[in-house]
Amino acid sequence: LESCFLKLVTLLIHMRPTKCCLAVGILPPSQNAFRTGYHTNDNMFIIGCAIDRARALGKPLFVVFADLSNAFPSTDQATFWSKMHAAGTALRPPVDQGSVYLGRQSVD
Repeated sequence: LESCFLKLVTLLIHMRPTKCCLAVGILPPSQNAFRTGYHTNDNMFIIGCAIDRARALGKPLFVVFADLSNAFPSTDQATFWSKMHAAGTALRPPVDQGSVYLGRQSVD
């Protein structure tokens, strides 16, 4: 009974900040677990499909899980992506980070 009560209280605490974040538009779509109608298993489905496709094509699949928006908070993002591109990586700036990259230009 205690765990049910704690789960209810946690849900009530979670609902208000989530509602505020969605109203202001600061919760990016990549935060699946914190958005109504999204689930963390959506990510597992996408990864599973990518694995199946790579196997069917006989090609290797390289996957990286990184939150680059907070990995280097004091680094100029434009310089970071320029250096990543110069190093020959196939990485591209995240497109769903919203205001983090507002007004910035990506390096292709």
